[in-house]
Amino acid sequence: MPSTYTPIATANIISPTASVTLSSIPQTYTDLVLVVSASVANGGLFANVQTLYNGDTNNANYAYNLIYTQGSGTSVSGSNAGWMGYISGNIGAYATLISQIQSYNTTNRFKTLVNYQSNGTINTPCFSFEMSATTWKNTAAITSMVVYGSNGGFGAGSRITLYGIKAA
Repeated sequence: MPSTYTPIATANIISPTASVTLSSIPQTYTDLVLVVSASVANGGLFANVQTLYNGDTNNANYAYNLIYTQGSGTSVSGSNAGWMGYISGNIGAYATLISQIQSYNTTNRFKTLVNYQSNGTINTPCFSFEMSATTWKNTAAITSMVVYGSNGGFGAGSRITLYGIKAA
C-alpha cells in the first residue's frame, strides 16, 4: 500500500469463519480502506460480503447501487447492510474486495463507500467485476465494523485488513 495508508487492523483467517469484528477504530485519519482477500468457506458457492457499522443491523439504514459484468453490463440497487460484493469459487480461489470509506469520522453527514471487486473464478451467479456505491444513512463516526459473509462466510487463508488514510 502507498505510504499514506496505515494498517489499523488485520485478521488472518485460519479456519472458516462467518464474520470478523474490527473495533476501536481510531478517529485520526481522513478516510478508511477495507481490503478483503477471501475465499468462500463452502467451496463452489458464493457469499455476499457485507459490513455493519457501529452495530447497526437495520437494512433500511443502508443503500447500494451496483454495476457488474458477466458478459454484459448490468446494474441493480437496493437496501442491504453495507454491501461490498460477492466472493465465489472453489476453496482456495480468492476474490479481492476493496472498500473506500470516505470521511468516516465526520458527524454531520451520511457515510459513503465506494467498492471494487473481482472474483478469483467466475461461477454463475457470481460476476467477473463489480463496482458499487454504498451509503450508511447515519451521521455517527464509524468506530467499529463487522465484516461478514453469507453461506458460511470466509474460508481458511482469507485476510481482512483495515487501513487508515492520512490527511494530504
